[in-house]
Amino acid sequence: MRKQIIVVLLTFLAMFAFGQQTEDWYVGKPIKNITFEGLKHVKTTELEGITDPYIGRIFTDSLFWELQGRLYALEYFDMISPSAIPVDQSGSAVILKFKVKEKPVISRIEFEGNNGIRRNELLDVISTKTDDVVSQIKIRADE
Repeated sequence: MRKQIIVVLLTFLAMFAFGQQTEDWYVGKPIKNITFEGLKHVKTTELEGITDPYIGRIFTDSLFWELQGRLYALEYFDMISPSAIPVDQSGSAVILKFKVKEKPVISRIEFEGNNGIRRNELLDVISTKTDDVVSQIKIRADE
């Protein structure tokens, strides 16, 4: 949780510094699209439920923080680095691009101290599965 807060604060500071140089051209512009760079295991379609409601809306700082908070709440990413790209030379609209670093993915599940219950029975009752993004909350619940 601390890492997420620090990342959000650093992102805010970076956006503030970047915004000072470019005069926040994107504020008040409609969001034309939201794209991601760095996705390996998470599919874009999994994120559309979060991002689609923001497309077409006018960019504001509060709207941006809401969107970024919802992306972090998925717990898919260790880092999210945003940027604003103009749709055309006049900057009539903005494309939000998120460069992400995904959390690790589970490649294998092993059980220790298991006597009397078959592995497949345990796999059926836990919520963590192979190829899932690591979620400490799910792992603790499964334990």
